[in-house]
Amino acid sequence: MPSTGSCGLGSLYMNLISIGRFSRLTGLSIRALRLYNAEGILEPNHIDSETGYRYYTLDQLDLAERIKLLRECEMPLEQILALLRHPKETTQRLLEHQAHIQSRLQQHRQMLEKIDKLIENTTEPFVVTYKQLEPQAALCISENILWSEENHQNTIGRLMGEIFTLNRTLKVPIVGAPFCVFPVPWRKRQMDVYACMPIQSVVACQGRVQCIEFPSLECASTIHRGDYNHTIQTIERLLAKIADDGYEVAGDIRETFLEHPLTVPNPEQYRTEIAVPVRR
Repeated sequence: MPSTGSCGLGSLYMNLISIGRFSRLTGLSIRALRLYNAEGILEPNHIDSETGYRYYTLDQLDLAERIKLLRECEMPLEQILALLRHPKETTQRLLEHQAHIQSRLQQHRQMLEKIDKLIENTTEPFVVTYKQLEPQAALCISENILWSEENHQNTIGRLMGEIFTLNRTLKVPIVGAPFCVFPVPWRKRQMDVYACMPIQSVVACQGRVQCIEFPSLECASTIHRGDYNHTIQTIERLLAKIADDGYEVAGDIRETFLEHPLTVPNPEQYRTEIAVPVRR
């Protein structure tokens, strides 16, 4: 965006919308907006050079709504980006995606029939698995925060977007699902949180990006299904089960985002593995 003289700053900010308000107006989460920015799909109109705050305009609401609808139709981000960059091909790309969805309908109907046979008015049990996590190298950015569930979510989303952006220069292949690492979340406590992208082996890094090799650990693991608003309840249930089974916590929690906003459009489809290192 062109630079603006000091006399024009007031009128500039009068026409801008903060990322929080833009999120509320569009129904897109702040985490999704940061990722869409990192992928070049929906970029802020202005980024404050001093604070790093992102701002949008009312003119971008139509584009945001279009992106939201395309994601609800399960169009992958790379296809959305191609569609936006080549508007003359919009109809053809939409027809191709429509045909793709139609081809899956019959298969999904058969899958639903099989699921119906498996459902017998039972509730899903809380399953905990004890397993060994393999050593894992990762590109990481850390930040010290005052812990709250909302602050944790927003920080991890922002740091993940930053790693995506910085890795365009590093060009290190990502080899698995992104994850974050943080201590057992005692409320109102300062803590270091790490946003991580798994890579094949340790590489040289600079600036905010660190390359960390996480060691092999024995962990208690469970799957949190759905959005990120209630992961703390799942963590607390897991910690209680660990204690009941005669173990104690032996390290930081790892959340691995198996299904997330970049892979599925519906928050109900998110799947997050929560793993806690343990020892007898």
